Amino acid sequence: MDKEAMVTIDVAKGSEILDALEQANLKVNVALWAFMPEYEEWRLILAARRLDNPDVRESYGLLHDALSVAGFTPRPPPLFSFSR
Repeated sequence: MDKEAMVTIDVAKGSEILDALEQANLKVNVALWAFMPEYEEWRLILAARRLDNPDVRESYGLLHDALSVAGFTPRPPPLFSFSR
């Protein structure tokens, strides 16, 4: 199966997300788009020290709060993923 091409709107949306996180003083150390075969779509992957928390609910809360202020709302599947 061929993976779908990443489009300019996705790149722009990722930039808007990074801007929103910066405005919330959440410094992102790494951000990248990766094609996730299990979801058959591109996902924005983020790494930040403040998100490296044993309580993943707190990390998701930080992201949710920062993104909701900027007008982003969660959608299934989520726009962001965590990995350790």
